[in-house]
Amino acid sequence: MYHSVFDNYAWFTMNADPTFVYLQQQARVFGLEVLHMADADVLPYDYELYGKEIQSYLTAAQKKAKDASMQNVDFSAADAAARRLMQAGAAVKVKQLAPASDTACSTRSCAPQKPPHL
Repeated sequence: MYHSVFDNYAWFTMNADPTFVYLQQQARVFGLEVLHMADADVLPYDYELYGKEIQSYLTAAQKKAKDASMQNVDFSAADAAARRLMQAGAAVKVKQLAPASDTACSTRSCAPQKPPHL
């Protein structure tokens, strides 16, 4: 369902979720996801796959443009951006699968300290 000017309270209560049960459940699920992502060291996204999906959309758009005899449409900038996203996504995926150890505590200041004598 796409959003339109007809998405208002009357439409929602008549067609989508009259008792607001699904809306409440959706808020719970999204709330839990936000809490999970807020505490995550690395966000659980596959940017490489996203870049590949964008590339497939561009390939389909190029085919449609060719079939419609629209040879003057230039996809080179979008293709280059999708390739950069795939490359950057591959680099991020390597870090997601094998995160570096925490170097912040490799110094003596993070070592357990004895309590001060009173």
